[in-house]
Amino acid sequence: MKFGEFIKQQRDKKGWTQPEAAEKIQIEQSYLSKIENNKATPSSDIFDQLKLQYGFSIKELDGALSNSDLEKLT
Repeated sequence: MKFGEFIKQQRDKKGWTQPEAAEKIQIEQSYLSKIENNKATPSSDIFDQLKLQYGFSIKELDGALSNSDLEKLT
């Protein structure tokens, strides 16, 4: 699975729209869309906000993502 798919799944679990999630994460909705569509890789600060707002752990991420996507995030 790619990181964007994982993030979209996390947002869907919360029942948030992209604009709602972007507001909570404190980013533009268009940037969240790019992340979800694998057209942008979040900075470490944005990654931390995603993790905080969606409540996922690194262990969950490790089990869900492909190795190439994990490498992009590190």
